[in-house]
Amino acid sequence: MKVSVFILLSLLPLAATAQENFAIKGYGKHLKDGDKIFLSYKQDNKFIDDSTVVFNHQYSLKGKFSTAVRGYISRNANPKYAEILHDSFDIYIEKGEILLNSPDTINNSIASGTSSNIENAVLQFSLKQFRAKNKSTKNLEELSEEELKDTAFVNSLKAKQLVKWHQENLIKLDFVTKYPYSYVSLYHIGQLSRSSKYLNEVEKHYLKFPAKFKELSEGKEITEEYLKVVKLPLV
Repeated sequence: MKVSVFILLSLLPLAATAQENFAIKGYGKHLKDGDKIFLSYKQDNKFIDDSTVVFNHQYSLKGKFSTAVRGYISRNANPKYAEILHDSFDIYIEKGEILLNSPDTINNSIASGTSSNIENAVLQFSLKQFRAKNKSTKNLEELSEEELKDTAFVNSLKAKQLVKWHQENLIKLDFVTKYPYSYVSLYHIGQLSRSSKYLNEVEKHYLKFPAKFKELSEGKEITEEYLKVVKLPLV
């Protein structure tokens, strides 16, 4: 999975708390001694970066945070300088021990150990199943120069990708319905609030969120995005 660093930089804090400790323990059968693992997450509008080296297929990181947040780890690519992270995985920085099991690449890690990471694993499993059934659809970046010259083919592919994007969003909305008190749900409703296509769903789920979510920066940004289109407050 290729992930743009500029997209990753948009990750936002999820919940204000007193300063807490977190630890990350990772294992991967195919991780090699000397592989470098980078961690990046945001606190007080500043990025916190850390790194460690794999030994005996394992790595560990730990730190403190005052605001629970969605961050990411990457392998052998420093996010400060890389334009594309070829092997990375999103995690939720929160109190406790975050466990990551990577059967092959960091991209395919399975997270557990803390509530948000366990809930996110449920969502990622559903998305992975859907993507496995829709592998036949080529990505635009996979097209050859010759294929890119075929306007009809490119437009057809774009249409298929738009359908796939919508179907994945429906999977995310189904997750939000089942996990209305999850920070993972708050994050994804925030992402969907940027598209006018999902305003009705955003409103429905936002109104069901606990009051503490609405006081967070993510909750406030959802209302701002909604107001841009509807011109009415989301209450």
